[in-house]
Amino acid sequence: MRTSLMTELPELALLLRDLRRRQARRRNRPELTYRQLAAETGWSLGIIAGYFGGTALAPTDRFDILVTLLDATPAERGTLATIRDRVQDSRRRGSWRLPIPRQLPGRYAPLAGRDGHLAILDDVRGDGAVLMITGMPGVGKSALATHWAHRRAARFPDGQLHLNLHGFDFPHHPADPATLLGEILDAFGADTAHRPTGVAALAGLTRSTLARRRALLVLDDAHDAEQVRPLLPGAAGCLTVITSRNPLTGLAATEGAQAVMLGPLSLQEARDLFFRRLGPRRVAAEPGAVDQIIADCGTLPLALAVMAGRAVAHPTMPLAALAGILHHTGLDALSAADTAADVRAAFQRSYQALDARAAALFNRLGNHRGPVLDAAAATRIGGFTPAGSRMVLAELARTGLLVEQAPDWYAMHELVRAYAAETRHPRGSDRVAHHEQC
Repeated sequence: MRTSLMTELPELALLLRDLRRRQARRRNRPELTYRQLAAETGWSLGIIAGYFGGTALAPTDRFDILVTLLDATPAERGTLATIRDRVQDSRRRGSWRLPIPRQLPGRYAPLAGRDGHLAILDDVRGDGAVLMITGMPGVGKSALATHWAHRRAARFPDGQLHLNLHGFDFPHHPADPATLLGEILDAFGADTAHRPTGVAALAGLTRSTLARRRALLVLDDAHDAEQVRPLLPGAAGCLTVITSRNPLTGLAATEGAQAVMLGPLSLQEARDLFFRRLGPRRVAAEPGAVDQIIADCGTLPLALAVMAGRAVAHPTMPLAALAGILHHTGLDALSAADTAADVRAAFQRSYQALDARAAALFNRLGNHRGPVLDAAAATRIGGFTPAGSRMVLAELARTGLLVEQAPDWYAMHELVRAYAAETRHPRGSDRVAHHEQC
């Protein structure tokens, strides 16, 4: 018998991974994915990933389903069950602890600007604080949250969690709070044997699990306050950072959440982004081209990052050539096969979340040339009543396609306006027809 159970959990994971590979070879097909295993066993993706990665305990229920899926022999089943039971017994005796979760994603490209926003985040301590980073699509909310979380991870020695809430990830639906609560509990090794199923009960168990911990939760891409509220730990030592296109005013009203709203970069911050990505020599050689790119990107961080990435990928291409392509092709120059680096796709995810009336007004806003839009203009453009116009404008603001600057006054970014003009084509008309049929 091994002297350290810390070595047995990785050994269990190694055996499971070997079975998964062998089963795939034997049946001449790809290995079963974690998602497939989760669907067949009824366990969450977090349990499956931790189980096969050697960082989570094996639940005692449905273990036979898993080993059957992996075509384990009777002898292999016995070995797996023996190791699993020893780890479970050791945990119940308190002689072994799960690793502390460290789930922050990799750092983004160098962050430009945002010093003031980082200072605001730095000033907030635990005491159950909730911070919201909000703003339009492509403004760099996730980049800021991830950068700050890495920089201040040491403040939270009991773990840092990152959950993608898929709030605006069409065609996927926003993640279910019960599923998300299960992932939090899995990360901290909460027992699965007698876990409740309802959202309220799971939320209570999660708060109890985090009650004496100092942990950081990053809830990325939230859809609305109702999705987020059950996930808030409330523990004095915990801090929750939420990113969303939705202003989430309900959380500010009921949970005392503090808001950090991001807008496009300043001209100097945008130049600094290019300096950091391309180096001062290349930027200094073509300052006019850099300023043209910045202007046509409207200083939107995602658009700037896409153009900087193109320049990095083509080190011998003149920046003036890239500037010309962007100036003449617009959003086409800011598109990519990787939807995470595609400005049009970022706007489309918000557009797909609109109801029929908001989509219809958005279709028409591509021709609105004023810097701001008020309820009276929306009434004139969309043919709504004044009350209806306010509701539609609020819907567009909830998805980040408009930004409310003052009561009943909204601004639209130049690139969003260009996308709105595109939606007047058949693709946009089909979109509205789909809304009206639903």
